[in-house]
Amino acid sequence: MAENFELATEEVKSFVNKLNDQTKLQIYGLYKQATVGDIDIGKPGILDQKGRAKWDAWNANKGKSKEQAKVEYVQVVKANAPADIAKNL
Repeated sequence: MAENFELATEEVKSFVNKLNDQTKLQIYGLYKQATVGDIDIGKPGILDQKGRAKWDAWNANKGKSKEQAKVEYVQVVKANAPADIAKNL
C-alpha cells in the first residue's frame, strides 16, 4: 500500500488543477491524516477561509489510522485520475 500511496502523491500533481475544490480538499485532508495523523493545530480564524477549509478537511479524518487514510487517499485519487494514470494506481 505504501508504494501505491507514494505513486498517487506524485501522479495527482499532474491533474490536481483540474479537480473541483471539494475533491482537492478531500485529497488534502486524507494526505495530512496519512502523513501526520490526527490534526495537531488550532482552527484558523474566521477571516482565513482557505485555512479553515483545509483545517476542516483534515479534521474530518480525525481518528482514522494513517494506513486507512492512505488507502482512502489512493481510492480518491484513482477515482478522479485520467484513465491512463488510474490504471497504474
